[in-house]
Amino acid sequence: EPNNDAYSFLAGTLNANQVNARALNLGVGAQAARGELASPDFSDDAHSMFVREQTGGSIEIVPVDEVVECKGRFVVLKIDVEGNERGVIVGAQKSLSDSTGFAVSFEANKTVCTSLDQEPNDILKDLSKFRNIRAVVAEIPEVTVDPDQPFFEQVSDFPLPEGRPVYNIVAITE
Repeated sequence: EPNNDAYSFLAGTLNANQVNARALNLGVGAQAARGELASPDFSDDAHSMFVREQTGGSIEIVPVDEVVECKGRFVVLKIDVEGNERGVIVGAQKSLSDSTGFAVSFEANKTVCTSLDQEPNDILKDLSKFRNIRAVVAEIPEVTVDPDQPFFEQVSDFPLPEGRPVYNIVAITE
């Protein structure tokens, strides 16, 4: 978690609940770099911030593969990077390949996807290169996502509550 406030909260929550995991105060991506927290043009909400690569930036960016060992383990990866999900997957290739299976969760925000010209199902296609997966939307678990159909068309009959513009997609190995 690159946001210092969110990192402190995360680390405290893990500790208070005696979770066998560690929080890291950094960003993740396809390769090692430096960056800074930035807000998108359409929002100044802290939850919309993302890490923008910047030479000499105050935030360390690393590939997931450099900070975890997943060989022989089931991997749970929650990605919340406001548009750099595919970069995180690239940086987690070894972890996902060496795992016994995985569950990967990421957000599909239509505003973010439209502004970056991205399709959430491209992330699912990237994940299916490692193993067969099944993908569902956490808010509407009866909907199985078809990676070959535009995502937002598949959920158009299931609008989110006002003020909640994000679907959470969960991809699980079969």
